[in-house]
Amino acid sequence: MKNLVNSKRIIAIMTCVLISTVSVLAQTVKKHIVERGETVESIAEKYGVTKASIIEMNPDAAQFVYVGMELKVPEGGKVVETTNNVIRTNTDSKFQYNKEQANADADFKRWNPAFEIGYGFLKKTERSKGSTPFAYFATFGVNYNFTKSLYAGIRAGYNSSTCHGYYNEDGEIITTKDEYHLLSFPIEVGYKLEAIEDKVSFIPFAGMDFNIGLSGKSEVKEGTDKPQKEDIKIGGKVGVGLRAGVRMSLWGFIISGSYVLPLNKKQEGFFGEDSYPEISIGWGF
Repeated sequence: MKNLVNSKRIIAIMTCVLISTVSVLAQTVKKHIVERGETVESIAEKYGVTKASIIEMNPDAAQFVYVGMELKVPEGGKVVETTNNVIRTNTDSKFQYNKEQANADADFKRWNPAFEIGYGFLKKTERSKGSTPFAYFATFGVNYNFTKSLYAGIRAGYNSSTCHGYYNEDGEIITTKDEYHLLSFPIEVGYKLEAIEDKVSFIPFAGMDFNIGLSGKSEVKEGTDKPQKEDIKIGGKVGVGLRAGVRMSLWGFIISGSYVLPLNKKQEGFFGEDSYPEISIGWGF
């Protein structure tokens, strides 16, 4: 009786082994040579099988895989290539993989020309009580894209500030006119947040403006007297300001709003002691 029980156990074990062997033999095995950048997960996805099934046939792959390593891969789903897409299927699901989307970060341009013109609303001073002083600028340069979203840029161009005003002194009206003309070199970094892919995006940015003095003029006129004019020597003097804001990109064109904060006395002399808002338009960001 004991021998009969042992025989049944042996037969059962042999049957299980035979079934497992037949299952493995019935499964077509492919060979795959690991390429640079591949992982067990990506290889499993490529052949439409599970990661576990590859590790089961290649125990060494449980730790890591290396370039040139030969793996045994069980046959899974089919890989069908079309012009723009790769469609992979397996026994559980079907999904579509877009090549263009996978290579999105490789398709963007590293260098982009950038242009911007803007208007700044300067704060009123004692000499501009009767009007609003303003600044305007135009700059052109390039942006370097580290990724599709992150960029850094530098531009060069013209900047100016103008203050026209009048005030009363002992019942007499005094008019003033102060102007500064500058070379401007803004640098900035920004990050693109897409609202509608490749159409609408918002770009927070921050940077510094370097404004080098070219010439300045001051004019004072008391009542009906002839205006007294004075050339202000600002040649070579450098004003530095911090600039931060948000751009909205619409199909490549941008509308921006920002604040400029003076960082040294020369910048304060050109544009006033307080920070001031700017609006601008342009393209290339």
